[in-house]
Amino acid sequence: MRLPVLLLSRAAALLLLIIISISSASHVHAIPRGNALHDVSVLYIESNTGDSSGGHAALRTGQEVFHFQHGENGLLLLHRERWDAFRFYYNDLGNRTMYEARLELPPEASEKIWRYFTSMLIKQDVRLSRLDGMRKDVELLVAIEAGNSSLAIRGAGLFLREDNSGGKASINLKQKISKRLGDGFLHGLCHELFIKLSHLPKNYNQHAPDLAAYREQLSLFEAVSILEKCRGINPAALIRIPPRAGNHESCHLSPKERQALKRWEDFFLYSITALLQSLRPDRGFPLMLATARFLAIRESLRQGTLLVLSTFPADADTADAVYGAGSMKMLRKMALSAGKNLEDERGRLLSQTETNEGLWSRFENLASRYAELSDCAQGKQKMRIYAGIAIPSLPASIPCPLSLPAEEVSETLENAKKRLKDFQEQMHLDMRYNLFTRNCVTEIFTGISHALSQAQ
Repeated sequence: MRLPVLLLSRAAALLLLIIISISSASHVHAIPRGNALHDVSVLYIESNTGDSSGGHAALRTGQEVFHFQHGENGLLLLHRERWDAFRFYYNDLGNRTMYEARLELPPEASEKIWRYFTSMLIKQDVRLSRLDGMRKDVELLVAIEAGNSSLAIRGAGLFLREDNSGGKASINLKQKISKRLGDGFLHGLCHELFIKLSHLPKNYNQHAPDLAAYREQLSLFEAVSILEKCRGINPAALIRIPPRAGNHESCHLSPKERQALKRWEDFFLYSITALLQSLRPDRGFPLMLATARFLAIRESLRQGTLLVLSTFPADADTADAVYGAGSMKMLRKMALSAGKNLEDERGRLLSQTETNEGLWSRFENLASRYAELSDCAQGKQKMRIYAGIAIPSLPASIPCPLSLPAEEVSETLENAKKRLKDFQEQMHLDMRYNLFTRNCVTEIFTGISHALSQAQ
């Protein structure tokens, strides 16, 4: 069964030689695009130094890029990114020459390729989600057995741990919720969740436990506790929009902007009350996010300058800023360009009546990237980087109100560990990286071959 892979590898090597012969420019030659879905290209990115010491290959379908990367535990994982973000990371920031060869395919063949890789990505995400859930099951059961039951909860790090640390803003928010949902609503919901969290789900001692519901309840308990106990926003989670060079007035809020922010404040207040009344089981993190955004706006209005949540993941990659940009002059030029884009987006965000989470999330991402570029242009050496759109999700470890004898969970823990080990071994067999037979090049061409061989 290795023969098709070897043949594809030779075909891949031949095509990469063709790609390299197309252009020797330091930046990718952009081919005019037609129908975004029906344009398929193969990309080759030359090697660089350090972490970029090997070449890389990817598949571009219109304004999306599919590519495989060597991930944790030796797995080769498929990623999908926007073309502009992919190009910025490898071509501009990484200073790596990129070549593009367009595949002349009929529309139906191009669409089959896009659908195949999209389906592959969805199936991979399902498996990774299951793997993450199994790990968290083991983590929780280990903590329970040790008598120290706590879990890292996404979004909990956006807030301070001290009660009543939010001041007037948090107190006012609690009053608004009470006015809409009734006095004692938050206290009652907290008490109800606390009782549920005092016991594991009835099926926790089954051979294959799934404690996802318990973790979601803990997340919701934390979100409601933040509101009930008037906890404040974590200053470390906020980004102050820095002024553009030579325009120190650009960060101050105008009267019209203050009015617009109050509309956004009402929007997030509505989201908070809607989530509190919702029956969806996974509303803990969205509730924390809406609360953090509401408090960030209140703090912006109080200080008279725009503050947003940082979107950088806790484990964001870093790169040498000056080396990545090519020179300090180029880095400053990039910061100025990002500042102009952010200012334009700020004008759109605070001048129109439309309010939706997508617009706010986009602005948070642009602001986070500009603030990082601005800091680096002023002397910060390392620059945090991430691809695509990220959501503020700073985690924190949260104690859960669960106390059980270790013997009640020891058998379940062993079953959970075995289940996790078996699943990891199967994933390693199916998705492991191999320098010669399963790498970023072979999987692109294997995927294309499988997509085109599928029946209509």
